[in-house]
Amino acid sequence: MIRNEYRERDAARTDEFDPYDLNDPIKPPPPPPSESLDNFRERMDAIFPDLPEPKLITTRHPIVQKLMDFDATLVALRRRGGLDSPNYQGETGKLALEWLNVLLHSFEFLGFEVLVRGKKYFTFQLNFLGHHKAFVFFISERHLPPVQRKALKKTLSKTYCFRWDQETNKYSKGDNYYEFEAITPECIKQIVMDVVMYDEKEYRDRIVSCYQWNVERRQHEIEQRAYEIELAAERMRKAQERLLKSREDMMSNAVASMNHADQIRDLIEIMQTKSQSSKRPVKNLSRWVRWATHHANTIDPRHMSVQGFEAWIGKFKLKH
Repeated sequence: MIRNEYRERDAARTDEFDPYDLNDPIKPPPPPPSESLDNFRERMDAIFPDLPEPKLITTRHPIVQKLMDFDATLVALRRRGGLDSPNYQGETGKLALEWLNVLLHSFEFLGFEVLVRGKKYFTFQLNFLGHHKAFVFFISERHLPPVQRKALKKTLSKTYCFRWDQETNKYSKGDNYYEFEAITPECIKQIVMDVVMYDEKEYRDRIVSCYQWNVERRQHEIEQRAYEIELAAERMRKAQERLLKSREDMMSNAVASMNHADQIRDLIEIMQTKSQSSKRPVKNLSRWVRWATHHANTIDPRHMSVQGFEAWIGKFKLKH
């Protein structure tokens, strides 16, 4: 019932938005709860099921039976020299099993699934409001002061104790566990109601913290997007600078290559003139002239083919 109520509350919320979708506007913050925690406790208390009286629970729970059967095997093994001692043969052990039997039947009566894990060392867990919670049960024995011992006519005081094995400081009474003088339906109710109230407070706090986180996440997303835009603009600016420099370099290199080719041709002409004035032919001159002329034509952009000229122009990456 409580989990359904949380689902209904979540479905009716108007404060949720996707912090990563900038087209989804930030919603107004969640309104204060229409019901105070005290009123919620009163409402839960009013609809809390009437638990069966412990003395009317006569059925032995299967988990309790499992513990008793295992304890019986320890007794038999102990007689044959086993090292493990039984746990539930004495008065305190029997009281503990009686306490556990009431706990298990009451939890299941409230709709909570009870699980036991382990083959030798048992762990008890409760599927409580959608999450598994381990718990511990035990009997606490205290020696009474002389005055109480005389008044009560007993030397030991035994109380029924219960502890959540995880997050005990969030739910437990006393130092770190619940302690009851006798087994009553109110014992179970107190244990359950404390968790219900803690979960309710946590649910309310979570709504506020989730909204605040979403707002902070949205602001961070806006800043991140702005940073990315600025970064992209800077990259584009630097790319444009590199492109312009590349164009200038290609133009300068083309002009330099053209001038260099003309200088080579001038050099060829000078060498040929010098050779003509010589008394004898210059050895290998014609071969050098052919090579130098070819080299000049190779580096001279004016001697590019149409395809080569188009490829060279394409390196300028002109859009229009």
